[in-house]
Amino acid sequence: MKNEAVTYAFTVERVFAASPEVTFDEMLDPRAQLEWWGGDGDIVRATCDLRVGGTATIEWGPSEATLIRTDQRFREIERPHRLVYAETVRQAGFPVYECLLTFTLVPVGNQTRMTLVHSGFPTPEQRDLHKYGTGIGFDRLAKHLERAKERGRA
Repeated sequence: MKNEAVTYAFTVERVFAASPEVTFDEMLDPRAQLEWWGGDGDIVRATCDLRVGGTATIEWGPSEATLIRTDQRFREIERPHRLVYAETVRQAGFPVYECLLTFTLVPVGNQTRMTLVHSGFPTPEQRDLHKYGTGIGFDRLAKHLERAKERGRA
């Protein structure tokens, strides 16, 4: 019998006040990520080569010494309805590990229902930490989309 490692996952669903096209684009645009990814005063660096096999990197945190880094490799891109990527997470004091993120975006009127399945966590604690952070990130993305709409971008 093959000995497979146990991993942990979570699913989050959120409705955003923008179309799937706008939500998808603002979620992945490095310029938009500078605005919504980190907290107030955080350092944020982002790059994105949006193609299957392409990569994206995001670094964020309150100081150079405490930056968290994610390196993403795109596996599936069906703009604006589906995105799948593997993500390697590096954070001081934690083991390096790879997760899989699967986003599904469905139009609901003039809004978007986004479902994220985030799997591959090595411990329940890492899963729970990321689930908490995802909630904060989705709150920031929602505010960013509202501001983008006010500026005529959404």
